[in-house]
Amino acid sequence: MNKKQKQSGFSHLMIISIILAVGLVGTLGFVFYQNFIQKKDSTVGNASTNSQNVDGKTTGTVSTTTNTTTPTATTKSTSTTTATPANSNAGYLVLSDWGVKFKLPTTLGSNKVTYYKEQADGGYYAFSTTRVEALGERCSNSSAEGFMPLGIVSRSTTKADFYASATLIGQIDGYYYVYSSTQDNCSGADLSAQTQDTASIQTMLMGAVKN
Repeated sequence: MNKKQKQSGFSHLMIISIILAVGLVGTLGFVFYQNFIQKKDSTVGNASTNSQNVDGKTTGTVSTTTNTTTPTATTKSTSTTTATPANSNAGYLVLSDWGVKFKLPTTLGSNKVTYYKEQADGGYYAFSTTRVEALGERCSNSSAEGFMPLGIVSRSTTKADFYASATLIGQIDGYYYVYSSTQDNCSGADLSAQTQDTASIQTMLMGAVKN
């Protein structure tokens, strides 16, 4: 009887020991998980966020927000584009045979410059505008009475070839260029238009440059 009681007591002691050991292991495991496993996970998460920020900077996109959204990468093109040269004669009236050009006046608006080459007296160019030519009479190049342009440009290799009323524009490629006008109105109609357009044509012609 005593032997059975001793065996039963020993069995109970073993069971209690096992329960205590399991409880101790469980407790240690929980503490280990709290102190080491979660801390490691937190460190890994922070490293991932920093990596995203670094990747964002290498693409040239820097986000100033504090959310965890992954930055959108900016695609950089490596192709090259050949620029098309600008037309140096844009906005100019060009006299190709003389190798000169004139800056078109902006004061004319939709009014256009008209010009004609005359062969008399060694050759010259006569200039007017569509608005003034529309007045008819001697303002029109087709006038039977003789065309009276708003301005004339002539050129010569010597200054002595010009009459006194001509105004020297300048020397371009060995030629002296001069400006002159008819002085009189080509029509009795719309004198204001004739005056305005004459001034615009004069400004244009006096700015002659090499083409």
